[in-house]
Amino acid sequence: MIHAAILFAIAVAQPAPTSFVTTAQLQADCVAGVGGDEAGMIRCASAVMAEAEKLKVTPDQPSTCMAVPHVAPEKIIWSYIDWLSANPPDGSVEAAPGIMTALLEKFPCGWEGL
Repeated sequence: MIHAAILFAIAVAQPAPTSFVTTAQLQADCVAGVGGDEAGMIRCASAVMAEAEKLKVTPDQPSTCMAVPHVAPEKIIWSYIDWLSANPPDGSVEAAPGIMTALLEKFPCGWEGL
């Protein structure tokens, strides 16, 4: 099994999913990934990180409140997985809005680096 940090690095380097990814599809990938399925973790992490990148604070895109200086990709992905457990969504809807909701609940001001 590949070390988790290597999986996250691979996932971050993957292109963002271009097709409509449902919450059910992404949840299945995340659960499989947590269970040790490397392909599932890569699909889960790449989808979550693609949305997470939109919340990253930069000099061109500053936060209006105190941003977290650094967030590990694992925390970002687990924030989404935990949010799914607490907020069972309609599995047929697009996953992206749920990812953003989960991340904004956990990190309302964004972060400066991954």
